[in-house]
Amino acid sequence: MREVIDLFSETDSRDELGIGAVRDAFSDLLFPGLSTIQTRARYFFFVPWVYLELERQRVPAGQIAQKARQRQLELIYALEAGGESEGVIGIDARERLKRLPESVYWNGLGVFDLRRYQGGLGDYRRSIGRFYRQVDAFAGYEAEQIDMERPTNWHPALPPRPDGLFEETTLALTGEEAHFLRERIVTADPGSLLAHYLLAGQPVEGTIALPWDGVDFDGLPDELARRVRYGRWFSELFWGAALLYNLLLAEEATRRGLQSGGDERVDHYRDRLDDWVGLVAARRSEFEAVQRDDFWRVVSHTGARVTDKTRRFLDQWFDLALAPGGSVATNRSAHQLIGDREQGLKRGLARLGNPRQLEIWGGVSGAGQLNYRWGTGQVIVNDIIDGLTDA
Repeated sequence: MREVIDLFSETDSRDELGIGAVRDAFSDLLFPGLSTIQTRARYFFFVPWVYLELERQRVPAGQIAQKARQRQLELIYALEAGGESEGVIGIDARERLKRLPESVYWNGLGVFDLRRYQGGLGDYRRSIGRFYRQVDAFAGYEAEQIDMERPTNWHPALPPRPDGLFEETTLALTGEEAHFLRERIVTADPGSLLAHYLLAGQPVEGTIALPWDGVDFDGLPDELARRVRYGRWFSELFWGAALLYNLLLAEEATRRGLQSGGDERVDHYRDRLDDWVGLVAARRSEFEAVQRDDFWRVVSHTGARVTDKTRRFLDQWFDLALAPGGSVATNRSAHQLIGDREQGLKRGLARLGNPRQLEIWGGVSGAGQLNYRWGTGQVIVNDIIDGLTDA
């Protein structure tokens, strides 16, 4: 029974039904530059500091990846020496760490303009020799008093690396770092929810489960309110599809006798779907007032590549979810829609109708409500606000 209860922690929001492009569109609109695998704000400085040091040392292209890896591993021990553990990337893996901070933060560094090099991490490292030659050429132009901008791969006003960084440090931002990072984030997209929380200047309470729960819609600029409303609408309405998918899996696995605790799992998902139906009923007028063409226009303006099949699937789901009377839990059309969608995406790996895949199913698959990187957003906002407060 303990195992069954553990499965009911619905923080899992994996994309089981192929809606990742829409999810990512709203994630970028609300929390640009962040990702769910980022941990703390100060890594936005750690990565540039590592590479600025290696650039000053003129480490060649063939060695820079290994040198950077070594420095990032040293950071683990330096942070540990500074009393840190939670949020330290690699605190458990140590020398076996596969995903380094550089790859976790590379995109965000570009979004916030801390990174000036316009390309991928691998391209940056391969082109480092050309960068050194550009720096040498600039020195010659400078000597001849020719007005040119100094080549740089990083923001020229980046706060300096503290002394002893690789011996002992913490994840707490200094006041200078917090001011700089807030400015970069707000400048990058002043219309984002991330910028709104930073400009509000207040720590985010841990009890705020979803990004719109702590927002006064009447106080938001019109465009941001539009982003948040559509993001919330999609998150809440699609949640029913995720819950129904899990209910169908639980029912079939139980019917086939493939897993223990099946009845409790089925009851759980039925209860959650009932709660969701109540949510839709309570906010039906608001849900129905959404202009779907405008919703899709907002999504497309982000550059999201939403296929025609995905849009048709979602529009059909929206219609079923908003249909008056009954419940999707017993709606054959809803069941067929979910089953066809999974089969179209996964083929032989689809779980519904596949005893082998059902047998190895873990009991929960993408049943959490979409929150668009809110967990990371809370941490980043609070890190910056704490740094500003302590300055």
